[in-house]
Amino acid sequence: MIKRGRKKSNRKKRPAQKTLSKPAQKHLSNNWSDPRFWLSLTIYFFALSWIGHWIEIALAWILKVTIGRLPTHGIFDNWLEPYWVYGFGVLACITILYPINMRIGRHRILINYCINTVVVAIIEYAAGWFNIWRFGSNPFWNYSHYLFNLHGQVCLQNTLLFGAIATLFTLYVYPRICSFSSS
Repeated sequence: MIKRGRKKSNRKKRPAQKTLSKPAQKHLSNNWSDPRFWLSLTIYFFALSWIGHWIEIALAWILKVTIGRLPTHGIFDNWLEPYWVYGFGVLACITILYPINMRIGRHRILINYCINTVVVAIIEYAAGWFNIWRFGSNPFWNYSHYLFNLHGQVCLQNTLLFGAIATLFTLYVYPRICSFSSS
């Protein structure tokens, strides 16, 4: 008697993704009609605007210690002033990039990184032009002295760095925060 069945495939199976608890999945679903979602977005916006500013201050001091040059764009004027562009970046990560990254899959990090990099570059460019329209100049950053800059509003090295930060946030940090806050 000949057994007929499926041929065994030589294809490798994808590694199993970690599943989140049901409350965490519900929290991550970006339920736009839930008031708690909007409260969470508001908290993320303000908290990470300040945290982003403090991280930038720390990086500026590291630059001063390592290469002896301090940025001159007023980053140290007020330590308690939030940089709202970081808040909008976080909102974009949560509302736009996180759902896209989850559809693509966490295992495709390079594709996620490329998409995140493009989106954060668009946000930074738009924020820079908004500052110019509102204040007559951009008092927060000027990349015109960097290589590969676009109108002094974005530059390649910061765009690549912000893309990496957005990728880490959407693939690892945000899901962990949601799992922690919903448990």
